[in-house]
Amino acid sequence: MSPEPNSRTLKLLLDNAGMIRFGLLAAFLFTSFFVVYNGYIYGSDFFIGYLELSADLASWLLNSVFQMNTAVVEIRTDIFTKIVAEPGSKIYVVVARGCDASTVFAVLIATVMAWPGPWLRRAVVCVLGLLLMYILNLLRIAGMLLVEVHAPQHFDLFHEWILPNILIVGALLYFYGWVVYSNAHPADADNAQSQA
Repeated sequence: MSPEPNSRTLKLLLDNAGMIRFGLLAAFLFTSFFVVYNGYIYGSDFFIGYLELSADLASWLLNSVFQMNTAVVEIRTDIFTKIVAEPGSKIYVVVARGCDASTVFAVLIATVMAWPGPWLRRAVVCVLGLLLMYILNLLRIAGMLLVEVHAPQHFDLFHEWILPNILIVGALLYFYGWVVYSNAHPADADNAQSQA
């Protein structure tokens, strides 16, 4: 075996070291988020309060914008859920684990914080992104009840595919905006070090 393939592999790795570092750091941050989430946040009073707040705000949104008469009607703390329902009807949406947008939050935190840039700027961009994703998630929860009321035959399609993917696309667009705004690239640090 000639040394040429090894040197090509090494050159490829060295040429992409910044992106590899970014990917590894993002994966580490993503994994760390879920260790903390599963070990300390999920099932805690904070988590239940977060779900209650999400259900209350989605209900308020439906009542204010869509002139509905929704209410948060049931708390089932044994499985950490809360139900948003229209009083007097059997139409409802369960707000539970999975409705918390934790995966989207984790990806956003991991990618923004792993991308090069000043720490304070990354932290501010991260907090603003989480707020935006939270608002999009509230719209997603409200949208599920609207679909259940007006097109129940399409609820599964919207619940499993369309609405979650809107949230994911929103996070991707936000991260893309951060990449452009940061005016940095993981390879920039490698190029600066190689020229020094």
